[in-house]
Amino acid sequence: MKHLNKENINKNQAETIEQFKVLSYLKSTFNLDEIELYLYDKTTIKLIDKNKV
Repeated sequence: MKHLNKENINKNQAETIEQFKVLSYLKSTFNLDEIELYLYDKTTIKLIDKNKV
């Protein structure tokens, strides 16, 4: 599992096309300052709320 920092997210640095599409959606939907993103496997991105709510 690879943690995505702000630079990775801003540069759309995903490992697969599926992850890239999901990352694009997440960037347009969520406040990136409030979540953490991890590349979990080739088709999955794990999202964690930083507030743990």
